[in-house]
Amino acid sequence: MRWVLRTLAREHPNWVFCSFSAALIHELPVSHRLLTPIHVCTSQDAPTRSNPYVHRHRYKRIEHEAIDDINVTPLVQTAIDCMAQTSFPNGLAIADGLLGMLDVERELLEEMVLLMMRGKRGCMQARACASWADGRAESGGESIARAIMIEAGIVPTTIQATYPRPDNLLRTMRADFSFHLVTERVVLGELDGLEKYQNKQMLGGCTTVEKLVAERQRESRITMLGMPVVRFTMNDVWRPGRLAWLLSLAGVTPETLVASDYRSTAKKPPRIPYPPSLL
Repeated sequence: MRWVLRTLAREHPNWVFCSFSAALIHELPVSHRLLTPIHVCTSQDAPTRSNPYVHRHRYKRIEHEAIDDINVTPLVQTAIDCMAQTSFPNGLAIADGLLGMLDVERELLEEMVLLMMRGKRGCMQARACASWADGRAESGGESIARAIMIEAGIVPTTIQATYPRPDNLLRTMRADFSFHLVTERVVLGELDGLEKYQNKQMLGGCTTVEKLVAERQRESRITMLGMPVVRFTMNDVWRPGRLAWLLSLAGVTPETLVASDYRSTAKKPPRIPYPPSLL
C-alpha cells in the first residue's frame, strides 16, 4: 500500500492523504482491514467525489507535511481523525502508537482530542480511545487485544510488567498483560503473534524452532513464580467472546479483578503546565 500511495503522489502531486492512508505513512499501527480505500483531503467548497477506491474527506483548512515526497496530514491530526473514524479496538491501537511515538502521557492526548474534535462527528469515539490509551503497548495486536478485554469488562491491572527470573535474579521477564485478582493471585496474558517466529529480523539469527524452544523455557520460568499464563492469538482476539472465555478459565473475570487498572501505572503528566505549542 505504501508503493500505491507513492505512485499516486507522483501522479497527483497536489493530493494530501489523510485518515488511515496518512497513518500508514506516519508508521502508526494501522490494521490491515483499514488499508483500503485510499483517503484524500478535499476543501469544503470542492465537490466530494468518492468512489470505492478513493474516499475524500472535507476539511476547512488542509494542513500537511511531506514524508518521502508524499503529502499527508500532520501526525497528531491524522491519529485523532483515525480514532474518530474507526472501531474502539482499531482506534486504541492508533492512540497507543501515537503516545509511544511522542513519548507523552494519556492526559495530553485527551486534551488534544477535546481541542480538535469538540462538537465534531466521532468526538465521543476519539475520547474513548484517548481515555484508555497507553504508550507502553508494544504492538497494534496487543492494543486491539486490550480493547477487546476492556469491552468485556476485563481490564488488565498492568501491562508490560517485569518479574524476576527465578533462575537468575539479576535478570527480569516481561509479560504483555497482568491481571491481579482479589484473592491476591496474579494471572498473566500473552499474545502469540506468528511474526516473531517468521520475521528474520525478529528471529535475531535464531531458527523458528530455536525461537519456539526459547519461548517454552521463558514460560516455564514464569510458571515457577506461581503465575499461570493464558496464551492467545489474534484469531482468539477477533472471535466474539473467545478471549474472555479463555481468561475466565484461569479465573479472570470482571468480578475477580482488583479495582485498579493499568492506567494507574502509566506515564504521569508533568507537574508544570503544557507549553501552548503542544496543545
